[in-house]
Amino acid sequence: MFWFSFNGRCYKYIKPHLGWRDAEKNCQSQGANLASVHSGQEHQFLLKLTQNEQPQQTVTWIGLHDLFFDGGWSWTDGSGVTYTTWMSGEPNGSGGNCVVTRCSSEGQWCDYPCRDGLPSVCVLRAC
Repeated sequence: MFWFSFNGRCYKYIKPHLGWRDAEKNCQSQGANLASVHSGQEHQFLLKLTQNEQPQQTVTWIGLHDLFFDGGWSWTDGSGVTYTTWMSGEPNGSGGNCVVTRCSSEGQWCDYPCRDGLPSVCVLRAC
């Protein structure tokens, strides 16, 4: 897989299905983190990247989680949570403490069980 640039950051789609923690470790091994998303434009770029790599709708790990305390959402790269695009009724707490994109046909987010093996997207802060 290749790195793709958007607004000064680089993104990589990871096809192997990993649990959320292992997906983050995999990103870290490449000097990156699971993707953080800070704007609608960035979210649209992320959706196009995942759809190009996986045309059928497949939920994909991003770096948002509330593992430290319920409802205390944070990004694995330490950046602030300034943008979200939750699917209606989400986060509902029953899904899990980690977040996926592409939960709906519009690509919105939902909370999801962290242990489930899924594809993911890594991001480098600078290309």
